[in-house]
Amino acid sequence: MKSRFDCVLGIFPIDWDFLWARHQELMKGLSEEWKVLYVEPSFNIPKFLKNIFNKNSYLELRKFFKGVRKISENLYIYKPIEFFPFSLRNKFFNILSQRFLAVMLKPVMKKIKMKMPLLWLSYPKNYRLSNYINYTLLCYDCVDEHSFYHLKKNFFVENLENSLIKKSDFVFASSKKLYNKVRSINENSHFVPNGVDNDFLNFPDKTPEKINNFFNGLKKPVIGYIGALNNWVDYELFEKIISMKSEWSFVIIGPVIPGNEAKFSKIRRKNNVFYVGSKKHFELPFYLCNFDLCIIVYRLNELTESILPIKIFEYFAYGKPVVSTKLPELNEFYGLIQFASSSEEFVEKMEFYLDNITSELIEQMKYTARTNVWKNKIKKIKKIITNT
Repeated sequence: MKSRFDCVLGIFPIDWDFLWARHQELMKGLSEEWKVLYVEPSFNIPKFLKNIFNKNSYLELRKFFKGVRKISENLYIYKPIEFFPFSLRNKFFNILSQRFLAVMLKPVMKKIKMKMPLLWLSYPKNYRLSNYINYTLLCYDCVDEHSFYHLKKNFFVENLENSLIKKSDFVFASSKKLYNKVRSINENSHFVPNGVDNDFLNFPDKTPEKINNFFNGLKKPVIGYIGALNNWVDYELFEKIISMKSEWSFVIIGPVIPGNEAKFSKIRRKNNVFYVGSKKHFELPFYLCNFDLCIIVYRLNELTESILPIKIFEYFAYGKPVVSTKLPELNEFYGLIQFASSSEEFVEKMEFYLDNITSELIEQMKYTARTNVWKNKIKKIKKIITNT
């Protein structure tokens, strides 16, 4: 069936070149069939003035001045600008910010010949943009419990999200808990969990010498963590685990999100911790294949109860044993994952897994990864879109 549109306008809460995740994978996949404009978070002037001495603020400003950037034949990236604070707390400022965003987007859409797109929203803040942009269909991709994103419930965000769910022509959800929530509001909701890139299904042919030398200099076993160091990481638990196994090496990959520097610094100072910063998506396999075991150390709260971490499929793709805190969305992988609550239990499970991993278990992990590739998720999404 031919779709009713030929382009997708996607508004996202993370930059295209930030941690490669669901948003980028889906838009890259949809761009194989339709023209896609990936809109990054706006360059916020009040936030810039508050952090004027932070060099990252100027990198963001540079992206705005670059205008629309062409990534591939059908894929464009754009970073707008905004002048309004409190758009996640105040209706008046939220309306102003979304009106202004529409004003910024219209000439960009005209420039790349985009008319009546599928409007793809993934953040409740942008709900009112749907009042100021002409579109064919409205989609909401629910990937987090946004009202708890800063750990304390934001009722303004919750109301925005409920309105967005009701108005959307269809809704996708990345976890079962989120699916149950959106399904209770909009019947045309679909469970599309996170996945793994096809490129992760094979070991890299040749690891760069620099990375080989890095791992050759580490004590075994090597414990790996990949992901953003945000406020949902249990830093206290993480630090205790590292301290209890001072003879092991812990390699941490990912950006430190502002506000978490002090908490992470206690971990980073440990002699057996090797923080290598953020890495490009294509570089991760070189590190993953050198890990002996991987961990997920998240706090348990309203936000993480709805998280299905993408990293679990990346860990599985390389047959790496995983020990994690007891995230509800990971329960279906019980048997492939060892769960732990305390530092003592973590260390016990890690030691057990390192000594008892079997080829059968490794193959089960790899099979789970193969059955959760993004390519299949995108096929499902395209079918739902064209049938709506």
